[in-house]
Amino acid sequence: MESQHWDFAKKEKRYMKSIVIARHAKSDWSTGLADHDRPLNRRGKEDAPRMGKALEQVDFRPELILSSTAVRARGTADIVARTIGFHQGVRSDANLYEASSDYILTALKRLPDNVNRAMLFGHNPTLEQLVAHLLQMQGGIIIPTSGMVAIECPVQQWSALEPGNCQLHWFLIPKLLS
Repeated sequence: MESQHWDFAKKEKRYMKSIVIARHAKSDWSTGLADHDRPLNRRGKEDAPRMGKALEQVDFRPELILSSTAVRARGTADIVARTIGFHQGVRSDANLYEASSDYILTALKRLPDNVNRAMLFGHNPTLEQLVAHLLQMQGGIIIPTSGMVAIECPVQQWSALEPGNCQLHWFLIPKLLS
């Protein structure tokens, strides 16, 4: 019988779902547009491909990318997808804009089980709340614009994703990239 736990000595196959939770890149406040419609600013357009290249360096290849419909989130998702050569198309979910962390957790639990690596682009404070909830962190984590948090969960099905059964794999922010 195949083990469901990682054994470093035996290197047995493990069941693992991985999610990268990504905050949108810096947006342009000078446009006078509604919050949902704000595009990326110059720095956001520079940081998004840098973060995509960082994903390649940590060898994370998503099988599914989900994004808020907000222009800045979808723009970030599209740039990152192009940078990493993701051609399946970014899925948009209008409910991710102004969603609660409970809604996002439910959306993650509904991901197809044949997907093992997913990526989600959204907004603070919800993403910070979601990460703190999944990792059961006191005080949480601050995710700046373009920040990405990789979380691994040793489950076979997304529906089994629960707070406390996940662990932080890595955390990247643009300021730490050279």
